[in-house]
Amino acid sequence: MSPILCTNILITTIIIATTNSTIYSAVWLILTFINISLLFILLEIEFIAILLIIVYAGAIAILFLFAIMMLNLHTKEQTSDSTHLLPINATIIISVIIIGINSSSHKLYNTTPQIKTLDNTETISSLLYSNYTPWFLISSIILLISMIATIVIIQKEQINSIKQQLFKQQNKTNLT
Repeated sequence: MSPILCTNILITTIIIATTNSTIYSAVWLILTFINISLLFILLEIEFIAILLIIVYAGAIAILFLFAIMMLNLHTKEQTSDSTHLLPINATIIISVIIIGINSSSHKLYNTTPQIKTLDNTETISSLLYSNYTPWFLISSIILLISMIATIVIIQKEQINSIKQQLFKQQNKTNLT
């Protein structure tokens, strides 16, 4: 399953670089992050896979889409259809289905006795909330400051927009 997934990652990264539309490029970037997280799941690094989805696909790629929409980047409409992407989309969908079936059937037939140990998620969370609590709080404060700065920038753009001040205009016309 790993060669198919690696091929999907390569194909989606090539599509990111060759797509004319920046919005479609950001969407393909999200799909690339999802494929990479599936590869991490196959390597049994679930926490990093979920973190990749949340941080990269959920935050950074959405930030890219937000910036693209704020800049109003428009590309000329292409008259060609998107049938040339059909084999790529079919390959990606089929490989995700095969990976899902393979991983679920492997868990059903695994009859070896399980020893209770801490998995990756529990180990990382116990370290994160015990030894690295100050660093976790500092990173959350940095993220909060960046969110507030984004809101302030958007508000400044709305404040500087052209507005009519009717009271001043009426007073000027009444004085003359």
